[in-house]
Amino acid sequence: MKLNRTHLKLLIALFILLDAVARVFLKANSITYQLFKGLGNCAVGLLCFLLADGYYRSTNKKKYAIRMLILAVVCYIPFNIYENPWIMIGYGNAFRLYFPFPFNLFISILMLMGLEKIDKENYSDIAKKLLRLICFMITIVLSIFCAYPIYTQMMVLNYSYNKEDNKLQICSHLLIMVLILVSNFQLYNSANSNIWMSLFYCSNTLGYLLCIPLKNMYSGCAGNKTINRLFYLFYPIVLIVSIIILKNTLL
Repeated sequence: MKLNRTHLKLLIALFILLDAVARVFLKANSITYQLFKGLGNCAVGLLCFLLADGYYRSTNKKKYAIRMLILAVVCYIPFNIYENPWIMIGYGNAFRLYFPFPFNLFISILMLMGLEKIDKENYSDIAKKLLRLICFMITIVLSIFCAYPIYTQMMVLNYSYNKEDNKLQICSHLLIMVLILVSNFQLYNSANSNIWMSLFYCSNTLGYLLCIPLKNMYSGCAGNKTINRLFYLFYPIVLIVSIIILKNTLL
């Protein structure tokens, strides 16, 4: 069975919705919560894959970047309220230095544009390696202020640079997932002395595993262009609906 770009985006939309359901309705100590959050993590991995794939298929990369930036701007305030719903009753500020995942994807596009420009220039190999490293590190620093920092850039780079080597792509993806798992475990374990509970709370990281078979089923075909464009509206709609529900639970 082969999946086109539209199929993957519909799956991502479903996973984003289930992730929001977990955030709004479920408790973190439930298995269903961890399962739905795991699917949300899978959505992140698939979005990184589609970004890398879409970048090299795009005929207008600047327009691609601008479209992602517009989505990030639209999602900025709803995302911050979604992350901290107490803002709605006067606690906290929606205008803070924390940006939604689309902004992380935007700076990932800028990273790919920078790396592509460096590769095209007539520099020495050492100079190119140094410039690539600088470009990557600048993107990493910017990503710290976004949802899913650092690992997003690692996944996008993996899907971009290893696009011709599926085995290397899978191995790199697994390595990144292990790094995320270790990082999450350290975070939870620092706040919770129970090792088994810490392992349970970071078990949703395993959702990144689902990216591998779904990615391998991708045919490379675009699918339905209308649905692909409407997909950009789904995330802000989910954020706004979630905020409305969260506000009713707080009042």
